[in-house]
Amino acid sequence: MKRLLPLLMAATVLAAAPASAQDASLEQTLNAGLLAFNKGDLQGYVQDLMPRMSYNEIALERTRVLAIDRALQETFPQLSLNYRRMRVNPVSQDEATASIETEYKGSTPNYNGSGMPAVYREEGQATALYQRVDGKWLTGQMQVAWDDSYVDVGQTFGIIGFSVLPTLAEPGQPYSLRLYAGTDDNPGTAVSYAYAIVPLSMLMAPEGASRLYDHMQFRLLPVTGIDASFKAPKHPGSYVHVLVMNKFEHLGGSETLLGQKVYSRLMRVDE
Repeated sequence: MKRLLPLLMAATVLAAAPASAQDASLEQTLNAGLLAFNKGDLQGYVQDLMPRMSYNEIALERTRVLAIDRALQETFPQLSLNYRRMRVNPVSQDEATASIETEYKGSTPNYNGSGMPAVYREEGQATALYQRVDGKWLTGQMQVAWDDSYVDVGQTFGIIGFSVLPTLAEPGQPYSLRLYAGTDDNPGTAVSYAYAIVPLSMLMAPEGASRLYDHMQFRLLPVTGIDASFKAPKHPGSYVHVLVMNKFEHLGGSETLLGQKVYSRLMRVDE
């Protein structure tokens, strides 16, 4: 199962093009980054990032951002980025804040060597502070407001309920998870699930997603579904809901994976 663990973090969200002619150079930088991403030029895509930046108060090296983007692109070669909504607020001649909603889409006929097709979609919103340094627009501070990510591998199957997971909560705030996966007429077919909420910093670290997967406990999903209650973490910060669901078939004494769904959502815990 481990080889089918998808990437839980997507590429860094860039900022939007400004409306004023005064900031035309920033518009050129952002458009160049978007074009570079869709051409597969990730070095060009991260050129507007400072060598070390703050990502939701997490210290992150530009080289790490590049590594995450490259791994995502390798997993989903048919990967594209689209700006859905943009807004820029100039602060001064050499500073501007930019907010943008983005959408990533990707697909592959052979997911991580499994022989199964997969599709990927992520929607996100971020605000970044840009500064003009030696004539170049750079950002070293980014705040992600929310982030939904879906990966569907192999055979598709319907799920009801996980989209209600909160994106903003107070420390220790209760919330619920409702899951229902429908029924399958084929004998021996079942669905298992595992859920966890982890600090965003864990998933941004090298091998963080693999370490998380090693500790996730899978349970069979009852035919009637589940209603589970949880509490948000006690300490403020950025966390990620991670839900993995596997549809499999019993064949003799072994199991064959038919499909997998992975869902992640960013949650901010504030006092």
